[in-house]
Amino acid sequence: MTEPEHGAQYDQLCLHRIMLQDETRVRAFESALKDAVKPGDIVLDVGTGTGILAILAARAGARKVYAVEPTGVANTARKIVEKSGLAGVVEVLNARIEDARLAEKADVIVFEWMGALGNDENMFPVFLRARDAWLKPGGKMIPARVTAWMAPTEDAVLDNERRFWLSKPYGADTSPVWGVFADELRYASHHVMEENLLADPVRLWDFDGQRGTVAEADSPRVAEMKFVCTRDGRADGLAGWFDAVLSGGVRLTNAPAAPPTHWGRVVFPLEKPYEVKKGDVMEVKFMERPGGPGYCKGGYSFRLAGGDWEHHFESRDR
Repeated sequence: MTEPEHGAQYDQLCLHRIMLQDETRVRAFESALKDAVKPGDIVLDVGTGTGILAILAARAGARKVYAVEPTGVANTARKIVEKSGLAGVVEVLNARIEDARLAEKADVIVFEWMGALGNDENMFPVFLRARDAWLKPGGKMIPARVTAWMAPTEDAVLDNERRFWLSKPYGADTSPVWGVFADELRYASHHVMEENLLADPVRLWDFDGQRGTVAEADSPRVAEMKFVCTRDGRADGLAGWFDAVLSGGVRLTNAPAAPPTHWGRVVFPLEKPYEVKKGDVMEVKFMERPGGPGYCKGGYSFRLAGGDWEHHFESRDR
């Protein structure tokens, strides 16, 4: 699990366009805000981006919405808020939440902080710091709880990549490229569907917006899992996703069987394919360690039916 390129930072409108066009995501947060926000509430929208959740909070009945955004996208948010006729309710603050100065505490804090695997963008600690600084006693957090899940998958797209790099294309032995490729995550893997899974998913860990602590969020997480194959097939990688309880009964997930989102699944490639039979046991050790702003580091190990371990680590030599 490696640090993303600087081009992946959220000061680029192209990334916000993708999120705004994700109707499943936006409508889920709209429903959650309608459930959580009561007339006259104060709402804090952390990492507001273009301001859409702040606008939805205002329309849900908030008396005041503080929309905090650290990047230059805050200027676009102000324009959208003004053109939407809500400048008197929504105040856009161009600051990190750690540096923001609000006139009052919030009844509701909303922050769409999830990466494809939950906290792989390392934003959950920011969510908790906002809670500790600005949430009123008894206030609400959106999302309330996020759970990360994983399952082994048969992935024809990944297998085709493997075959290409190992086939000596153009007469060159490009196997070292596959060695690197196998340590690189594949995000937005929309092709990984429920029928591609080889076993029932297993929970990695939970992120609790009400009860979690910053110390826990800033600490490494380790999961040891066993998967029992539910069918014959070929294990090409591990697929991960999240399931979020936003508020009340409102949920949002990028699971393989769910409506499409911009996240898709995150896929952790295996260096070689494993032929599996129904009933075979696959073991996985997975570690995630908070890195800098916007990313986590980590590694994973895999073995089939007591065989040799295959290891993938953040610091593998290129």
